[in-house]
Amino acid sequence: MLERWAVASCVVVAASSLTYPLDVCRKRLVADTALGSARQYRGLADCVRQTAAKEGGWRPGAGAGAGAGFTTLREDRKVA
Repeated sequence: MLERWAVASCVVVAASSLTYPLDVCRKRLVADTALGSARQYRGLADCVRQTAAKEGGWRPGAGAGAGAGFTTLREDRKVA
């Protein structure tokens, strides 16, 4: 039973690590569409490239790869 829990936990961490950075970019693109002609990003690839360049890439604790809970609060405040 403990082994199944450990495997499930590892799967959740791996899946979150792969999808969270894309979710951050998705939120930025949604907020960017509200700017109209003054848009900052030209698409997902451009958003990923700019985020990596400005915030240090995909390492844990920086930019789009930061911890889910804390960064989500920070990003939501930027949009609001």
